[in-house]
Amino acid sequence: GSTDSSGEICDAYKRRNDRIQVIHKENGGLSDARNQGIVQSRGLYLAFVDSDDTIDSSYVEVMMRVMERYNCDIVQCAYQKIYNNGRKVLYGENSLIVNGREIQRYLYGKKSSPEAFDIACNKLYKSELFKEIRYPLNRIHEDIATTYKLYLKAHLIVVIPNVLYNYRIRKESISHQESLQSLQDWRKAEKERYDFYDQINIPEMKNVALKAYYYWTLACIKSKKITVVQKKELRYECIEIAKKILFSHTNTLRTK
Repeated sequence: GSTDSSGEICDAYKRRNDRIQVIHKENGGLSDARNQGIVQSRGLYLAFVDSDDTIDSSYVEVMMRVMERYNCDIVQCAYQKIYNNGRKVLYGENSLIVNGREIQRYLYGKKSSPEAFDIACNKLYKSELFKEIRYPLNRIHEDIATTYKLYLKAHLIVVIPNVLYNYRIRKESISHQESLQSLQDWRKAEKERYDFYDQINIPEMKNVALKAYYYWTLACIKSKKITVVQKKELRYECIEIAKKILFSHTNTLRTK
């Protein structure tokens, strides 16, 4: 589905190395491409690289060594955002070894780099984690709606400070365009995250997810592109979310 010469470049790599498998398919978006890769893969491990990003030459090697040393389910490295003007911003943590439940608080932690924990691309996964998990189709911020589920399936996660992934920021990319769909998809992801934590009964994470759900609902209301009818519906929804926050027995008075 590529509109440039990417397909031919991939085929050229395949001719040079028979370990490379190239799949030509209709363009169905990022999630669809990742899901196809998950289905077609036969290896014990999975890693994702977005098409406009770059990686350190040791990206897989370093994380693979950590994976084997600790027999963990996910290894996460630091990454840097690289802007068109050359500016670089680092996102990452010091070394960390936690289980799937403990790492949830880093998704919203003020002292952590939550983006580093949410995105799909700075990680090496055991492929068995994806047995029942796929990325949602036709959504922006699809990793926000997925990564936390993978964490909870993981028995052990190791975070390393090595900067191995380069996340290129382009204004024209879908995820960095200020659009109503972007806000709505993030809001939907937070609602799903709240429902998920509620279902498996993790009160502390349910509460922070509810606050995030409230925040992104307000962001949608403030959008200039939202219709009057949509705004009315979301205002009512905000009231219902606020009631849940105020009447929760597990929320602190400060949070309320």
